[in-house]
Amino acid sequence: MKAAPYVLLLLLSGMRSTEQRLLAWSEVDLDAREIRLPASRTKTKAARTIDLRICPTAVDLLARLRLRVKGERVFPDWTPGRLEVAVRRLSAKYGAPEFTPHALRRSCGTLLTCAPGIYNAASCYLSARRLGHAVDVAERSYLGVLTIDAKATTIEAAAGIEDIARRIAGGDAAKSEAVTA
Repeated sequence: MKAAPYVLLLLLSGMRSTEQRLLAWSEVDLDAREIRLPASRTKTKAARTIDLRICPTAVDLLARLRLRVKGERVFPDWTPGRLEVAVRRLSAKYGAPEFTPHALRRSCGTLLTCAPGIYNAASCYLSARRLGHAVDVAERSYLGVLTIDAKATTIEAAAGIEDIARRIAGGDAAKSEAVTA
């Protein structure tokens, strides 16, 4: 499986790399547009729900993956080192900046907090909940400051990646070649 779907879901969901790598189909509810992580699978040992209504491309991506991926896990072939290899390949082949899963997680939190059209006045609180942290921890370690257009009502729009996210989720290999590894 190519890296782009994995990287895109990390950014849109804000999940920890291990949470996503071990994500089971039983934790994904496409009808409710949610990912429900049980307490046994989170670092903080507190169950949490990731609302996918604010990142519709993630729903499309997971629906497509569901048709292609067999077995219990969403990303059965991913190992801890596989993303590192993909990041190096993306950097070497396409000049992409190096990044870590944690940087994508922080980016998700920052986008959610700074986009007034997504969570409105509850942005810091709901962003922290999505990441599985208390507000003070999220503010200290995860949330940056950006100016985002108030019309952005999805994570994809807030990040300015709607077109490329749609190409990745839609599986259009010719158009998304530049972001796969």
